[in-house]
Amino acid sequence: MGSYGNNYRSDSRNYDRYDDRRNDRRNDGGQQKKKSGATYGQGKNGKPYVQGWKASKRSGLNSFFAFPYEGTHETTAANSGQKWQNWMLKITNKETYSEQLIPCLYQVSTHRIFCEKLDLMLSPKAKNGGYAGSFLKKH
Repeated sequence: MGSYGNNYRSDSRNYDRYDDRRNDRRNDGGQQKKKSGATYGQGKNGKPYVQGWKASKRSGLNSFFAFPYEGTHETTAANSGQKWQNWMLKITNKETYSEQLIPCLYQVSTHRIFCEKLDLMLSPKAKNGGYAGSFLKKH
């Protein structure tokens, strides 16, 4: 007959996972730490912009700043009637201080930024202060 202690064996990996989940939560109601955000605004010159940030273990903290440029033009999608503009997206990695300028699309009605090259979306109207992250469905 086996003893009770043999059936109740804890694995240290389970404690590590529990500690990681616990550390991701705040002390005020158990909400998870925010890992991304985005906001929409207008500069002093009246031009709109979308800025955001995303923190990840793999690439550290990245900040995003999307803005219209001199060559920006507006097009309307034939099937949906949505208005789109071509903008530029400046990505800054806060760990390595590297910067990239990449073209992106701006959806006028929702103020969302889409960068298909990076599988990145900035959505300032999302709950909890906006969203910056993937927009493609995972297969």
